Amino acid sequence: MWLTKTTNVHYIKFMSEINIPKEPSVRREWIKYQLRLKGYSLRQLSIEQGVYPNVAAVALIRTFPKWERIIANRIGVLPQELWPERYDDKGRPINHSSRYPRNDTTMK
Repeated sequence: MWLTKTTNVHYIKFMSEINIPKEPSVRREWIKYQLRLKGYSLRQLSIEQGVYPNVAAVALIRTFPKWERIIANRIGVLPQELWPERYDDKGRPINHSSRYPRNDTTMK
């Protein structure tokens, strides 16, 4: 399908609004698009931070508070606005259980 100039303008206008999509797959694309508008890519952010090039992309799929903050700052929003399901009402990251939960009873 070819995008006409009119369709393309409407699409760009829609994608650049601060109405953050609720659907995770659409939201991931919206985040990448917003970064591109600011002149960044996930790869560039990773390299800029001195880590492997694919590290920033992990935050789009899994909870990763440090990278959620970095990405949100580049876009100009709060992390809890981008990933509301990952934060509580006070804006703190929700602690998800780890793969190997600690058993405090064995530490006595």
